[in-house]
Amino acid sequence: MADSLSLFQQLPDSVLLHIFSFLDGVTLTIASSACVQWNRVASDEVLWRDLVTRVIKKNAPLAQDKISWRGEYKRLLYHVPTELSQEVTGHTDEVYFLSFSPSGRYLASVGKDGTCRVGLLPLQTSL
Repeated sequence: MADSLSLFQQLPDSVLLHIFSFLDGVTLTIASSACVQWNRVASDEVLWRDLVTRVIKKNAPLAQDKISWRGEYKRLLYHVPTELSQEVTGHTDEVYFLSFSPSGRYLASVGKDGTCRVGLLPLQTSL
């Protein structure tokens, strides 16, 4: 068993980075606790940026107020609503596109009626 561990410890960071690129966020986080080398490689910002692009389908630069792609991945995965919690009003036809501000306080929508609406979202209260 000790010999097999030493083989993994001898892998160059570039090989680990390639292997880790196939992992999801949870598995990547678990792998980061294996050893110092894996933690360093699993913390690579390129891995987390690619996860945001691949899993969350967001292909944009990191917002200026954000400090890491890992934090952005967690924010988008766990804190962006995935079910209807509020209806967009003001449009007279279908809504084609919605976009939240980086702070999550504003919402912009574009509709088939040719209008763009920007609104302040209500503060969320904790239960």
